[in-house]
Formats: sequence, structure tokens, C-alpha cells
Amino acid sequence: MYISSPVQAVQRLHQHRQGHYADTVMEDLSGRVDDLMEHQIDQVLAIATYLTNGHPEYAGQATHHIPFGSIQRSDFEKAVARTVGYRDWSGVEQETKKPDPDFERAVDLLLAGDKEALAAMLTQKPDLINQSSAYGHRAGLVHYVGANGVELWRQQVPANLPEMLQLLLDHGADPQQAHNIYQGNGDVRALIETSAHPKDAGISAKLLQVL
Repeated sequence: MYISSPVQAVQRLHQHRQGHYADTVMEDLSGRVDDLMEHQIDQVLAIATYLTNGHPEYAGQATHHIPFGSIQRSDFEKAVARTVGYRDWSGVEQETKKPDPDFERAVDLLLAGDKEALAAMLTQKPDLINQSSAYGHRAGLVHYVGANGVELWRQQVPANLPEMLQLLLDHGADPQQAHNIYQGNGDVRALIETSAHPKDAGISAKLLQVL
């Protein structure tokens, strides 16, 4: 399993939420903003990861330029919203699509590299293969393979990800499935090619070969 240091920091920040699926996007993301507010002194790498990835005023900023301890909730809301495909927090407030616990579990199985469990779930619930996330990016299962433009805490790469991608394709996943990652730009191939995570894990070429 390859997980970059920034993603590991974000996972530690939210570790108490692992395996818990909120009833609404607002509930989930508000809780993650709470985590950021509470830990902006002792979890600086996670804070910096959210801000530099999601807040336009902090993009490209060096960590020592970030005012840890005095960041406003509205800034965290903007950063969190933008990292999951919304233009700002108002998009989160207006979201009407509710998370599907089965879809969320399927994503977690995919990113854990649990091929047997995911295969069983897709056999039992075949509609999951064409479903999309309730988050603003509207990623399908197949898009999570790219570890690009989806939830920061889910941008990890199991060693058997090429096999997991083949499993999705065998169950009917469409690499051209519509999404809103980066405003809908790029199919799965493009997401993989532009993602640092599978590249750093050394499996980008294998994923592209599967496609």
C-alpha cells in the first residue's frame, strides 16, 4: 500500500471517522471542518494539505506562511468544499444527493485492495458499478483508481490496484463514465496520467496497460 505523507496526515486527522458513513454530505464535511478547527496547531501537515490543495489563497504557499491557530472556519469550509468538487461551501449546503453507504463501502474495499470482498459486493449489488459519489466531484468507482481529484483521505494506492481496476472493468465499469472531477475534464486514463500517487507507487504504467 502506497500512501504519501500528506495523505497519511489527513487520514490521521480523520481516523475516528473511518468506517462511519454520514447521512448527508453536509454532516460529513462539517465534521471534517470540525477536525481541522480543533487540530490546526497539532496536525499542521494535514491542515497545510487541505489549504494548499483547496484554498486558492494558499495554493503554492510554503507551510511557514500558513497562520496555524488563527485560520477561520470559513477558510476551512472553502478548502474542504473545493477538494471534493464544489466551488465553495454554498455548494455543500445546497447538496441534495445523499451518500449511499453501500457505495462508500465499495470505495473503501477498492482502496484497501480487498479484491474478494469487492467482487462479492459487486456481484450482489451490480448497480454500484455505474453509481457516482454524492460528493461534488461525482466520481464513480473507476475514477477512484486515479487517486486524483477525489477525497484527500482516499488518495491511496494498494499494491494490487491494477487487479482491482481489472475487476471493475470485468463488472462493466466504463472508463468514460461522466464525473465532475476538475469540472469533468479527463477520463480515467487522463486522471491516472496526471496523478502523482500511482506514479510514486510505481504502477501508473500497469494501470494504463489494463485500460
